[in-house]
Amino acid sequence: MEQKAAQARKMKTVITKYLDECEATGVEPRLSAVVDVESVGRVFAVVDGDPRPLILYEPHLFYRKLTGAARDEAVRLKLASKKRNSKLYGKTQADRWEQIAAAQALCQRHGVPDTAAFESASYGVGQVLGEHWDNLGFESFQAFYDLMMSGAGGQIDI
Repeated sequence: MEQKAAQARKMKTVITKYLDECEATGVEPRLSAVVDVESVGRVFAVVDGDPRPLILYEPHLFYRKLTGAARDEAVRLKLASKKRNSKLYGKTQADRWEQIAAAQALCQRHGVPDTAAFESASYGVGQVLGEHWDNLGFESFQAFYDLMMSGAGGQIDI
């Protein structure tokens, strides 16, 4: 019983510190919670010497954007899968960006718009799916990505 009480006190302390931090920074606790869960508070990762938004390449989304020989090749290369399969997720940000580059190259080989590769990942502190750029009011995926690259403020605005 004493152990449960100690755990409850510890959790209350953690929550209080978290809420105090949100108040001090002016960040809404719900938004801060999403950022903490989705990106551990990181805005960019350095990949090949360049800052890039955090991503998660989603092979099951890429699968839905392909047909025929392009889909078959993507499955063989483990760039696409019919169902969500976390074993196909890149372990590091560099791995994930490499998956997008490989998917983009596959698109080019098969005459598929390469936005299919970029739309098959989630981006930034909120891990927003790239395929939602249009629904979010952007003129293009590039406009969505440009705001992602602008920093934490742009990523939060999305």
